Amino acid sequence: MDNCRVSKDELDHDREIEEVEARREAISDVLAEKVEERYQALIDDPMWLWEALGPDGFIAPNGKSGIFFDTQNRAAEIEYQQKISNALRSEDWLELGTLMGSMAKDYLHRSAENHVDANWSDYE
Repeated sequence: MDNCRVSKDELDHDREIEEVEARREAISDVLAEKVEERYQALIDDPMWLWEALGPDGFIAPNGKSGIFFDTQNRAAEIEYQQKISNALRSEDWLELGTLMGSMAKDYLHRSAENHVDANWSDYE
């Protein structure tokens, strides 16, 4: 009997998840617009801009934690720092601008997506 109750609870939960996903899908165009609006606002905010251009702007390639993943992320960070150092040393301003610009863009866009994702029901 307990198994039947668990199954009903699981079915109810699955149904709720499907309803929420359908609601989100129905406003996906609106959410994409809100992400872009938020991204543009973050670009104009000096605090966010300088944060994105600093060490916080580096996004580790592996979001998981653990010795193996931490080592991979640290190696990626060192490699990125070396690319920035080499661009400065060789006065390759195009490369430096590309590195810093892509880092800031990725950081600000991810922050905008996270904000909209956390508040998506406000846009229904």
